[in-house]
This record gives sequence, structure tokens and C-alpha cells, in this order.
Amino acid sequence: QGIFPIMKLSRSKDRWEIGIGVHGEQKIFAGDLLRLLNRRLEPVGELCIDCVRDEMAQAFLDLSADIAPGYFVQKPSAASVSGFKV
Repeated sequence: QGIFPIMKLSRSKDRWEIGIGVHGEQKIFAGDLLRLLNRRLEPVGELCIDCVRDEMAQAFLDLSADIAPGYFVQKPSAASVSGFKV
């Protein structure tokens, strides 16, 4: 379903640093815009991939972003979990 786990979430002085586990045939590339999903897999925002190294993609968000441990990201072309496009 194009859903990837957030494996690293760290807060710096001025932004969130997010590490996303890349797996399977659906790859994530630098510049990709991904949907941010909460623990219930509901969309809560978007983020842009800064870089990808090995099995980890990295992105940054403003500290005001709605994000917490256990969140996910989803490629926008993938269908949502509820079965319809968002």
C-alpha cells in the first residue's frame, strides 16, 4: 500500500529530523513528496524527502508539524488503507 514506517524521529533546536525505513519494490527518492500518517493511518500532513542512503530516507519538518513516534508516511500514488484515493 506504499506505507513506510518512520524509524527515527529526533528534535533539534529548529526542526524535526525524520528517518524513514525504505523497503520492498516501492522506492523513495530525494524530492519525493509523501503523505504523513498518524498511528491510525489517517493523513495529518506532508513531507519532502531530503536524501536517501542505503535503507533510510531522511526528511525534515518544522517543529510545529503534527508528528509523533509511531507515525508513517505514504507515497501519494498509493491507495489509502480505507480503499479510496485521498
